[in-house]
Amino acid sequence: MNTLFLNSSTGRRVALLAVAGVLASLAFASVASAASPPGTACVSSDGKISARGATFQTLAQQNAFIPGYTFDVCGVVSSQGANDPSPTGMVAYNYPASTGGGGGTGSGQGQKAVSCRSDAFGGSDKPYDKATLASLKGAAGALGGCSPLGTGGFLPPYTPNVAPFPDAGDASNVNMMSFPVAGSSVAIGVNLSVAQDGAGCDASNLQWQVSDLSKIYGGLVTNWNQLPGLAGCDKPITRIVRLDSSGTTQTFKNGLARADGATALCDGNTWSAFTPDAANTNWPTTGACPANLVRPGVNGGQALVQLVSTTDASIGYADLADWLNFASTVPLATLRNQANTAFQGPANGQAANCQWTGAVLPGIAKTNADAVGLNANADQTWAFDSTANGGRGYANVTFTGTTYPLCGFTWDMVYTGLSAASPGGAVSRLTNDQRATLWSYFTYLMSPAAQARLGAPATTPGGGQPGYVAIPTAWLRQIRLGFQAAF
Repeated sequence: MNTLFLNSSTGRRVALLAVAGVLASLAFASVASAASPPGTACVSSDGKISARGATFQTLAQQNAFIPGYTFDVCGVVSSQGANDPSPTGMVAYNYPASTGGGGGTGSGQGQKAVSCRSDAFGGSDKPYDKATLASLKGAAGALGGCSPLGTGGFLPPYTPNVAPFPDAGDASNVNMMSFPVAGSSVAIGVNLSVAQDGAGCDASNLQWQVSDLSKIYGGLVTNWNQLPGLAGCDKPITRIVRLDSSGTTQTFKNGLARADGATALCDGNTWSAFTPDAANTNWPTTGACPANLVRPGVNGGQALVQLVSTTDASIGYADLADWLNFASTVPLATLRNQANTAFQGPANGQAANCQWTGAVLPGIAKTNADAVGLNANADQTWAFDSTANGGRGYANVTFTGTTYPLCGFTWDMVYTGLSAASPGGAVSRLTNDQRATLWSYFTYLMSPAAQARLGAPATTPGGGQPGYVAIPTAWLRQIRLGFQAAF
């Protein structure tokens, strides 16, 4: 039976509806500064919200968080009609209609979605660099990409959804919260088989250093017989990379740079030339580089997985959940860990094989506000090019520890000041009930109950998604309280 919690500091109903016994672990504190919006969550008539962005978190949102929120918090709600992308739930993320017609997914599109104010929140895996953060906090629509909305068949699915974006009433120069919501490994698929490519092309038990990957993607190794375990496989390599500006790409490049950053690549550059946010779709292709770089025709990790699966002698990188969801038969490589003690695969049972060695919240004081990226100093935020934390940026947690070496977080972005009654704030067209849903949904995401669905079997009551791993438990309360206070 669902029960409605009351925030004693405001007397308002807040939309944390708890299923008895299931959400006891949430331990929500009543905090005087917690901002509970004036509406009521789980009101399907005008309270549903949508978002788009990083494909890294698509399966976590669609198969773990959103159904978990339905199961643990709201219960099944009413559909808004045949085109409702979440007919029984309150939240839609990277739903089919968002992939074209002026919409789009991927981290870059997630940043544009929040900048254009077309979505209640956005997903990004970088999560941003300092320059992008300044644009996100500046004029509404500063990142561009707003004008196609509504002209090519794409509009956000839930009322109010009237173009143009941004709306004249959307406030500019507003702080934006960002915080990690999940983690996963970036797995490496190799499409080689004895049956198709000969006896020397057995890719079923590949064990590589991350520097081997660096040489493949850096254009220094062009034939499979140049690699450990494949000396008898005389086949040219096809490098497959993402089409879009992708946080998965960013994590992958960060790992290559940290593992093999001094090596000159085929074009004479090192990986540091390819890790900045602005160069997220660039790869070594000039000079002495081979003409063996291929991209899928559409955005997203699953498009890359599908292309690798159908391209002989190819290699590609994608989030572990994307490989698992596609049920690909392409072997996944095991990689030497950063500690140089063992070869590790990308999975640990149902979950991603990641540990967050050295991962810390941004900021010197590690306050609740710091936890959601609200430090006034851009070097003390989640910006991946911040000079703090050993000069590697808070977003770069890959190539650390004793587990699989290519791991990273995925972030969500929400503007501050949305607790005020509609209309108003950065996203002025959100209804009061949508604001309540947004507040409630992210309070839920930062709970042990929601995080436990990451890496859980798909058969878990209420939903689960293999291939992910929870963010550090010690961060949950600070992120939750920082979010509530700034909302």
